[in-house]
Order: sequence, then structure tokens, then C-alpha cells
Amino acid sequence: SLKYGIKKTTLDFFVDKIVEEHIYPIKFFKIIAEDDRNYYFQARGELEKILNAIVEKHITKFTYLNKFHSSSENGSKIIDIEQVLSQILKQISGFLFNEKLKNSLKKFLPEYINYLAYKIETEKKLIYSTDKLEAAQWQTFQSAFQGYNAAVVMNGNGDGEQYYVLQKILFEALDVFYLSKIDFVGEKKFEEEYISDKNRDIFKKIVRLLNRNKITKANGIFETNLNDFESVEQLIIKDLITSSKKDFEASIKTSEILSSQKPDSYVGYLFHALSLFRLSDFEAALKIVEEGLTKSKHYSLLCVRAQILIKSAKNKKALEFIESALAKDPKNVYLLRTKFIILLTDDECWGECSEKPLDVINSAISLKPDDLSFYVLKAAVLCVLKNIKPP
Repeated sequence: SLKYGIKKTTLDFFVDKIVEEHIYPIKFFKIIAEDDRNYYFQARGELEKILNAIVEKHITKFTYLNKFHSSSENGSKIIDIEQVLSQILKQISGFLFNEKLKNSLKKFLPEYINYLAYKIETEKKLIYSTDKLEAAQWQTFQSAFQGYNAAVVMNGNGDGEQYYVLQKILFEALDVFYLSKIDFVGEKKFEEEYISDKNRDIFKKIVRLLNRNKITKANGIFETNLNDFESVEQLIIKDLITSSKKDFEASIKTSEILSSQKPDSYVGYLFHALSLFRLSDFEAALKIVEEGLTKSKHYSLLCVRAQILIKSAKNKKALEFIESALAKDPKNVYLLRTKFIILLTDDECWGECSEKPLDVINSAISLKPDDLSFYVLKAAVLCVLKNIKPP
């Protein structure tokens, strides 16, 4: 403010507008020092590019692929999040940032890793190996940084050997655990109910592309064939595409139109609630689900209702109605997957009933052995249960 003759209050106002409200298409990162001073650096700037390279190098060491693909015979310790953060801090402190900012950087890094994980998910194409399961596992554990909420705990296996296992709260935060719109629309019954025979192949192609994060290509196919789709089909695909772009506010508007056109159907309520769920507006999401359940008792609404209750730490309540639904439909893999999430994220199931999540996911695999996502979930449980020894 002294250099350019700007009032400090004016400068603070515009800095806040630029950094916090993003009035310009330039992103800045903020580090809050212990003396409450704010330090900013620009995304994609020289400093951030170096930081990005350092962080991504260390993230690679933590991937699921490294854990389960490498040999574990030597009994070495698994890399955990705390180790990764310590290594990054050691490398950047005094090099990229002043040593006095070390404690502040420790708080900043999880947020920055979350930002990088989002970039990886939305901007980079996943390079699949010949083993698609391993590729999916790589992506899954890289996204663990999105949900960083706790470190890891050190456990012993009874014979004097110590190694690290991930806390269950880390798995609870993984996006791959929760059912999304794409999961539900890929079902044959959904296609038969909402997509006409003449458009089914194109719809499947769009869904496959969205599943692989090829949003631009999917949108191009949609726009090319727009006039061939019926009104409800257009709304469904538009909602899926906007959700894939993480534009959940736009998705909600589309869902509301879908509900008005199909008021007695579950699909508009399902899409609306899932968008609110991704926005972490769990109270509003639950209201939409409850409204939808007055129109339809479709299992998808029950699954989303359970996911919302999980986020509200009401696992027992969620488990009650999911088990009730499973009693009527025991081969429903969506209900089984939801039960798995409930058990995995329930504190009480990390003691006496720690084997239950594994039993549930094995049941889902036996019913749908070609679904790779179930194997990813099973691997996560095995990691937690220490049935797979770290490399």
C-alpha cells in the first residue's frame, strides 16, 4: 500500500475480491502465517510449478499401485500421509518458502494436495495399464489426498513388527466409495425406463466417456445427436455432463426441470439430491430425498439417503433401513455397496465386527464379478484389516 499509495483497507478489499471471490480468472494460493500475516502466490506461476512438481513426486510414493504391486516380503513400512507431508515440508522449507513458514505450510499442504487431486481428476487423462484394476487403484489412492482429515496410526501385528495402516476416516473420505449418478444410470433397468431403444447405444457411449472423464468428447456426441433425443433424455444427459464438470449448481437447475416433467418418477429427485450431496449441503439433500421417497421407493433414493446419514454420523439409522431393503431385495448390489460404506465408516465396526465390510463386498463381487469398483473397495478393506502386508 505504501509503494503504490493505496489505502490499506482498499488494498485488503480488492485482494480479498481477487483471491477469495475469484473476480478474475487467475488463481492465487494463500498461506496464513502464525503472526496472522497473509502471503500469496499465483497458480501456474514459477513458484507453484516447482511446488507442484515436488508434491506430485512425493504423492506417487503413496499410490495404491505402489503398495499392492510391489513385493511385501521384506516387511518394510508403508508410506503414510504424515511421512509424505514431512518429506515435502523438509524439501520446500528454506528452499521455496521461508523456514519461519514451516508450521503454516503444514496446514496449507493438505489443502494444496486436495487442489492437485481435483486437477488430476478433471484435467488429466488416466493412462490405463493392461491391468485396469491396478489403474483404478492408482486413481483411487491418489484421490485419498482429497479427503485428508487425519494422519495414520501405527499398529502392531502381535509379533513385534510395526507398520502403518490408514485410518478408516481416510477411506470414508474417498469419493470412489460413494455412489454417484453415473453408477445408477449404467444399470440396464434405468436405460429401459428412461432411454428409448433408438438412442440407447448413443447414451451408453456418452456414459462410458463420462466414466473415463472424457467430458468434452461426450458433450460433443450429445450436441451432435441433440435433436434425436427426447426431452427427458436430453435433461438426463445434460445433468450428467454438468455434474461431470463439477457444475452442481447448473445440475440442480436441470434436475428441477426433470422433476417437473417427471413428477412421479425418482430420477429428478435422485439427481438433485446427489448434486446437493456433492456440495456438502446434506440437510437440503435429505429433504429432496424424503420428498422423492413419497413418490417412489426406488432403492437409489434409499442409497443416497444412507450416504447422507453417514455424513451426519447416523450410521445405525442408515443401516436399519438398508438392511430392511436388502431383506426384500438381497441381490441388489447397490444396496450391498451402501451397506459396505455404512459398516466401513462406522466406528463400532472397527472393533468386534471389523470383518463385516469384507463379507459384504465379497457378496457384491459374487453377484457382479465384472465390476472393478468392488475390487478396489475390497482392497481398501484388506489394507485396513492388515491382510495385505505393506511393501
